[in-house]
Order: sequence, then structure tokens, then C-alpha cells
Amino acid sequence: MTIKWELFPYRQPRPFQKEAIERIFQGLDNKGKGGITLMHAPTGSGKSINSLLPAIQTAIARGKKVVILVNRVTQSDRFLEELEEIKKKMGSSVKLQASALQSKQDFCVFKSAKQYKDRKGVWRDLPYPAFIANCAIAKATRKCPYYANSYKKMKPSEDLKMLIDKRANKIYSPTEAVRDGLQWELCPYEVMKKHSSTSNVIIGTYGYVFNPDLQTSFLQITNSTLDELILIVDEAHNLPDFIREAMKFELSNTDLAKALAEYSQFSSHAFNQTSTNMDKILCPACGSNIEPLQAQLDERIGVSYCQSCRKSPGMDLLEKIQQMFAIYGSAKDGEVVPNPLSPFPEEMRKKAKREMQILGKFAAKTLGPEDIKNPNSSQGSERPELRELEGDSATLRILYFIDYLEKITANPSETGTQIREEYVVSFSVFKDRRKFVIECFDPSLVSKRLFSKVYGAILMSATLTPLNYYADVLGLRDKVTETLELPQAFPRRNRLLCYVKEADIAGKQDLSRPTRKHEIIKQIIRAVLESPARTVGIYTRSYQLAQLAKQIRTKRDVFFTNARTTPEQVKEHLEHSSKAAFVAVQGGRYSEGVEFTDELGSMLDLILIIGIQFPPPTPVQKAYTQFCTKRFGGKGWDYANRVPAIAKLVQALGRAQRSENDRAALIIADRRISQNQNIRYFPREYVEELQAIDVKSLPRILTRFYAKKHHESQIR
Repeated sequence: MTIKWELFPYRQPRPFQKEAIERIFQGLDNKGKGGITLMHAPTGSGKSINSLLPAIQTAIARGKKVVILVNRVTQSDRFLEELEEIKKKMGSSVKLQASALQSKQDFCVFKSAKQYKDRKGVWRDLPYPAFIANCAIAKATRKCPYYANSYKKMKPSEDLKMLIDKRANKIYSPTEAVRDGLQWELCPYEVMKKHSSTSNVIIGTYGYVFNPDLQTSFLQITNSTLDELILIVDEAHNLPDFIREAMKFELSNTDLAKALAEYSQFSSHAFNQTSTNMDKILCPACGSNIEPLQAQLDERIGVSYCQSCRKSPGMDLLEKIQQMFAIYGSAKDGEVVPNPLSPFPEEMRKKAKREMQILGKFAAKTLGPEDIKNPNSSQGSERPELRELEGDSATLRILYFIDYLEKITANPSETGTQIREEYVVSFSVFKDRRKFVIECFDPSLVSKRLFSKVYGAILMSATLTPLNYYADVLGLRDKVTETLELPQAFPRRNRLLCYVKEADIAGKQDLSRPTRKHEIIKQIIRAVLESPARTVGIYTRSYQLAQLAKQIRTKRDVFFTNARTTPEQVKEHLEHSSKAAFVAVQGGRYSEGVEFTDELGSMLDLILIIGIQFPPPTPVQKAYTQFCTKRFGGKGWDYANRVPAIAKLVQALGRAQRSENDRAALIIADRRISQNQNIRYFPREYVEELQAIDVKSLPRILTRFYAKKHHESQIR
């Protein structure tokens, strides 16, 4: 097959773009076998159209579907725009129907289910679990007119089918679905679901495919099978961490307290379900018959057990977990738990799980949507008490914890057996909150199996370097058919990229004792704040180093972010100050997934990076490094520590220069960046431009750069 260039929606592709599209097209189809392409595409290189054009043409030719996966729903807008342009070129004779799925709450137009009124009379969005519960109630009681009009006797209504027919072969956005829902008095979420069942392009977030709990329902909704999908994974550098986070599970001391309360409250009611009549009672733990005179009462919960069980294995298990919390109560944050299953003998687990299943399901049903208090009635508090959705039982959460431990233990029937090397269990401490945390080191447990089943995939990002790292950690080595690292699309004259040779950030930084190192960093910060740049973003490797910026006296309006600051607040600060700056930590919400842009382009003229943010050597991080070393050999330490650190730094640098006309200075205050072991993980275009400067020359270099910027803007 050959690419149909008449479908390219713009004047003409750039030379490197044309080559990239052709290589992606050939690698994706792979002579009908399907394949995976990894693409590093700097901002402005056209990564969305580079992926859409070959994916759509392959899908149409091979009878497949394109699924575009984004990290945040807001990132779907660009793809919808590109699809519209391709659709215009394609015409109506060829089917190109696209649907954009997002949160049910984002689609909802039924105000009383979506929001509640606080004590001041202001309508606020409900927490998502509470909204889902309210939605379930409104659907079950037919109180939501939009859902009631969408389905009649569990089947799509005539109005819903008529609307879907009208929107066939269309690029359908969430905004249009909401507008149609209001006009037709139909549920926009159900409208988009129905539309997606016949679409050959679907846009959604990572979780729809990479979260096993959501994948099945997604495939049902879209009427798809994995082998007919072509995946486009945007911002794919996030994928390893997303999968690891999706596989993470936490059990807190609060969960334990709730489970104990459920046993106290519901045990007699739940276990009475095992009785078929007054003469025949079944042991809730093992299912044996209990003769009335043989029954042994467990005084802890007031329930009778057979002579074999004698008392509640479920309560025994909860008490064992309680003991574990007590044992690790004085532990340091992040301490690894070497054999978390050892306190729970196999026979206890077997009986306890059966018993907890009965009680947990009863508790979940009792705490289900039908018992949720009216969210519009504050009952004397500013935020009403909202119970969780059916299935959110603490007892079931404990049960899942034990199941998970059994799954990740090499030989769960043998006491003292270590957990599998791909996992770690640690104990987390933060103030009064204690929790056991199960983490997975190996995202390929999900990604390798998934990518082996789909027809093809394109993984792309502006920071997808090194490409070999992603092929390795995602387990794609055998399936990758093409790799591309596209060149910088913006003129080099518009960017100053340098590092300060004297900046030394290695080791711990004790700010209580001023040193020469700290003075140099303060000189760099002062030069940046006093530069002609209108807006400045400072990203430090830690909140501790951010304190150095507070020691600088400056006329510039500096905004110091914290854990509660939102990106919107930062953008507002940049908009309303003629000389603005903000200070944030690398890897946070201000260095990725947020666009500091307005109608004129980038809102940031200068980025200062203070230090490479290597992960702290916690027990869990050390265990992860050991795993990577065993899995990847000599690359193991870098994969566990260096690559993620460089990726965070590059992401922060990328907040400036978002369009071709943007000019920005990018300063790195850490001389280690020039070392070969670090710079080799930089994108190629950065390596070619990076220059060394000394701290004394920094003010002059910045003044000259921005003077040139001002001169060129005057000419334009």
C-alpha cells in the first residue's frame, strides 16, 4: 500500500514530515501483519497529523478501528480538529466517524445529579463517586428525564436512534453531544456511547485500554475486539508510570478501622443469610452444618461457628492486619515489607475469604446508592455526608488486598515465601495516616500482552527519548517495526539553551549553612529574575532548593507554588503581571500536561532548571533499581533513576516555546547535565544546541538574547 497524499489536509508536508508519515505507514501496516512505531516528535513537528494520516488509511484499508489514547481529556481537542480537516479531504463517500469518550460527569446535564448546593447557596460539582451513585439512583428511579428519554424498557429509544442516524459519518465532539442532549432531551453520555459503537475512530483516555477493569467495558461499548484496533498513544512517555499507578493498591489504617466497624455492624445480618431454616445453619467460614448445640459463639461479633472453625477467621485476619500496623507503626516511610503474606496461614485465608465475601457484599449492598443521603441537604454541615457507590465496602477492600498478596507471592501456600521480583510491598507513613502499599515495577506485565493483541500502534511524544528505553520497559522489543526521532521544527535562533558550568547541585543541600554552592545558585536566580524576560518559570529539584529564590530581593512579582496551587492560578498570575515569575518543583503539575499559552503564543519567556531531580534513595527506589539491574543489566541503574530524572527536566524545559514564533531562553543550573551519562538521554536537538556558560556572563547573555528578540519583533 502507498500513502494517499491527497488526504493531507494542509498545503504540503515538510520534507522530514513526509518521510516520517511514509515510514509510520509502512511500519504500522507491516505488509498486513501490523506493527508498532515509536516516535519522538518535538513540539511543532506535527505529531498528531503524522500519526493520524497513516493510521486512518491503514484502518480503512484493513477494516480496523483507530483508538486515540490521551493522558488528559483536554488533549483530545487537537485530534478532533485534525480529523475534521482529514474528513473534508476525504469527503462523505468514505466512512470516517469519530467519537470522543470522557467522564460521565463531564457529559451530565442533569444538575440535581451532578451538583449540590453548599450552605452559601453555591452549586458545586459532587465528588465523582457520589455523582456516580446519584446517577445510578436517578436512572433506577427514572428521575433523570434525559436517561429516561434515551432508553425505553432497557432498549435505545426512537429519539436516540434517530439522533445517532443524523450524526452518522461525523466527527462528533463532546461539546456537540452535550448540545444535542439538551436539544433532544437525551443523556449526552449515552448519545456518545451509542455513537462510538459504530465509529471507526474513538478518542479516550489511557484507562479505557490500559486499565484491565475498564478495558472489557470499553470494548463492549465500542463494539470492538483488540485485534482490530490500531492504537495512537499520545504523550506516551507517561505510559509506563500510568500502568504502574493503575496496578498500585493501598490499604490504610482507616480502611482497617472501617472493616472492623462493618464486622461489628453487619456480621449477624450477613451470616444469617447462611441459614436455610431454624434447624439448619451453615458455618459462614467453611459452609459446614452447625447443629444448635454444637455451635460456638464468637463473642467478638456475636455469630455462631462450627466446631471446626470455632471462631471467625475473618476477624482473626483483621486482627493480624491490626498487628501488622502496630509492628510497622514506628517504621520509616517507605520501608519494604519482605513477606507480607506470612502472618496469614493458608487455611485461615481460605476460610476468611469466604466469610469476608459474604459480609462484604452485604455491607456494600447496605451502603449502596439507595442509602445515600440527599446531597442537596447539608444537614448542618457545609459539605453533606456522601456515602460511596455500591461495592465500596472496606471488608471487600481487605479481601482484595489479601487476593493481591496471593497473586504476587511466588508460592502462597508456603509460609515465608517472598513476593515476586516484579512487585514490592512497602509501609507508608504520613502524619497519622499509615498504609501498606503494593506496587508493580514492571509495566510490561500489562503492555506486552496488550500490544501483542492489537493490530498496530503508534507511541509518540515530544519527549520519547531514549526510544530504546520505552521499547524495553514496555516489553515491545519484538513488535517494534519502526522508530523515529524527528528534528526540531522551530528555528534555532529562537532558542537559547545553556547550562551554568559552576552550578553544583550534587548531594544533599543543607540551607542552614550557607555555602559557595548556594551563593552561585542565588546569583543565577538573581540574573534570571533581573533579566529583560517578561515571564519566568523556575523549576527546582526540591522545595528545599526553592527556598533560595525567597532569599532574593527583586522587583519582579514572584509566585511560589505549593501542594494546593493549581495551574490555573499560575496562568492567572502570568497574565496579570507585567514582570511575572513562578517557582515550582520539577515533575509536578506545572511541568507537564499544562499549556502556559494564550492567543499570542507561549506565556513563558525564560525557564530556569535548578538541579537534576534524581529519585531519592528510598527502600522502594533501591528495590526498583535492583529489579531494573536484574532485568536490563548495565542499563538498569539508568532506567530506574537517570532516565526518569532527565525526562522530568526536559518536560519542564518544554513549557516554553510552544509555537514557531516563540522565543525562549532555557537555562540549566547543574553542571552534571554535560556529563556523558546524562546528556546521552537528552533529545538529539537539545544535545546539538546545548552550550556552556559561566555565571558571570549569564546577565549579559540574557540581555543580548532578549534585545535581539525585541529587535526582531519590531521588524515584524
